[in-house]
Amino acid sequence: MAVTSSPRTRRRGAALEDAILDAAWEELAQVGHDRVTMGAVAERAGTSKAVLYRRWPNRGGLLAAAIARRVTPLNAGPIETGDLRTDLLELLRTLKQRCDSVAAGPEPDGGLAASVRRRAARDGFESMTLILDRARQRGQISEAPDDHIVRLPIALLYGELSLAETPVPDRLIEAIVDEIFLPLVSRYS
Repeated sequence: MAVTSSPRTRRRGAALEDAILDAAWEELAQVGHDRVTMGAVAERAGTSKAVLYRRWPNRGGLLAAAIARRVTPLNAGPIETGDLRTDLLELLRTLKQRCDSVAAGPEPDGGLAASVRRRAARDGFESMTLILDRARQRGQISEAPDDHIVRLPIALLYGELSLAETPVPDRLIEAIVDEIFLPLVSRYS
């Protein structure tokens, strides 16, 4: 497996960070999440491992930064429309787009997509909690559901994204919200 390395040039600041994050992304796409090494990223970026470790304390931090740079962001938080159902649909659609943004890329072992899903799931759980807190403040629900219920729509979406051989249709996202999650949350009204 030949790694294409950039010639070592003296870069600093944003130019160096961009080169490193591009190299990390390329490594993810070429060898998969589990086989990326700091050495291979450094070689591909045309820098040293010490430079990487000064910016990221470990491989996980570097890969998280590379993924965050390339995937659809959740922005500063979920959209607040004033309606629980609409907020939930928007969040799940954004999470799906975030995962779809890497699904088409080449990857031998699925590690990149799994990394993106894990990161998006954490972000999604935080956003879901915020959406439900806002719904509680508006009087749409009287108390927030338990964490395992809050995670359910995200888990269902990612299960479908992992198993589906075709793109997940929007009607499935609507079914997760309308047929499963909102009936469960109505117990908290």
